[in-house]
Amino acid sequence: MVWPGYAGDAAACRSTRQGDGTGCGTFPQQRDRAQPRAVADRRRERCTGTQHGCRGGPARRYPHRTDGRIGVGTAVLARQPPDRPGNSRRGGNATLKIEGSGIIVAGGGSGLGHATAVALRDAGAKVGVLDMKQGAWDGSFAEADVSDEESVERAFDALVPQIGPLRALLNTTGTGHSGLSAGPGRKVTAAGFRRVLDVNTLGSFILAQAAAERMIPTEADDQGERGVIINTSSIVAQEGQIGTAAYAAAKGGVDAMALPLAREFARYGIRVLTIAPGIYETPMFSNAKGPMVDWLRDQVQFPNRPGHASEFAEAVLHLIHNRMFNGTTFRIDGAYRVPPGRSDWWVD
Repeated sequence: MVWPGYAGDAAACRSTRQGDGTGCGTFPQQRDRAQPRAVADRRRERCTGTQHGCRGGPARRYPHRTDGRIGVGTAVLARQPPDRPGNSRRGGNATLKIEGSGIIVAGGGSGLGHATAVALRDAGAKVGVLDMKQGAWDGSFAEADVSDEESVERAFDALVPQIGPLRALLNTTGTGHSGLSAGPGRKVTAAGFRRVLDVNTLGSFILAQAAAERMIPTEADDQGERGVIINTSSIVAQEGQIGTAAYAAAKGGVDAMALPLAREFARYGIRVLTIAPGIYETPMFSNAKGPMVDWLRDQVQFPNRPGHASEFAEAVLHLIHNRMFNGTTFRIDGAYRVPPGRSDWWVD
């Protein structure tokens, strides 16, 4: 076998082989098999630059690079880890500690938020709740409208001194406005659509911003983490039914927010993620009546029932604990998938 383009014949080339086995027309692989030790020596010479003409010369750091990569010739050999918390292999607590940590639950006056606030307190967390009404919560509380930045800032300023350094935020606030966009039947109004966006999407951002601003100055734990921010979305964002355009758009914005915020806050050791529940037995859902509600209940595959608030709370505690949950949306819905629904449900 000869190199492509070799002018002589193969026999002539083989007859002139050098003593070290590096034939003039053989492929490099054949030469390597002939003299593996000699070839290995030559490779080391090329990489270390011990001989004149060594390809690429000694390993050097490219002066124009700022990413810490090391090069030999034009090949990248290694990349230094980015300067972010948690990139070492040191030991320590592999989970974010809940016991003794300051945690704010937005929307903790009732429903899923209240159940989770109680579960967090039972786990040893120092919990503060912000909501429009205190409801059944009997601990630290501050009234706030999450769509109002100043209102949220006042609530955080009131709660953080009571619960200590903020380690986690759970946002379960939300509101809906359902109806048809056109045609006969109950209509979605522009004002109602805007209110849904203000509470669900803008409110989630305002809360995340307020929490991050208070987590950044705190001391990181032994893994470089300062906290976690969890917003609550809905599976409607991914499987919106007829009549849910406003709610689906608002919760879709919450889903889309998780990754860019997680990437932005990574330098501070702050995680951001979203949890998307399906049908759960909350006071709002339990009191709802009508054919659509009955139909929705039947869509849960297994377990064939709406979720319990305690199951939502357990999922939140796990997401807080596990540091690898970051920058994404987690569905907890019992394999719930929803067909489009019917327009006549919105016709009085």
